[in-house]
Amino acid sequence: MKFIDLRKEYPHLDSTYSEYPVSYKIDAMFEEYRLAEQALEKRKTRNGDVISLETEPGVEDHIADHLPGPEEEVMTHIQNEALYKALRSIPRKQAERIYAYYFMDMTLDEIAEVEGVYKSAVRKSIILGKQKLKEILLKD
Repeated sequence: MKFIDLRKEYPHLDSTYSEYPVSYKIDAMFEEYRLAEQALEKRKTRNGDVISLETEPGVEDHIADHLPGPEEEVMTHIQNEALYKALRSIPRKQAERIYAYYFMDMTLDEIAEVEGVYKSAVRKSIILGKQKLKEILLKD
């Protein structure tokens, strides 16, 4: 189990928690992202901050990625808003466990270890939380 400093990773967010437990996979993804950003900055510096589509392949791969259109962005925003609203309406412990399991890619064992509870309690909490989320989202 690793801990990340949310203020360091997301300086634009106003976070009440400074450290949050994450799985080793998530920590490795953050490290991989940091290394990729450093490599991109080095390439930009080496090329004099001039990057065009005519330069060496791989420099601007991230630019050619699919950018969602306005309709896609609006639909995603509406869906995320509904999900977060539903998460706020279920008990906090269930919401935290669902978030840790699905969004932070933590295992049931890791969540149970962090909270100091049995794995079965975490599993039951997630199942009940998902049922309540389903009811709330289908009602809307």
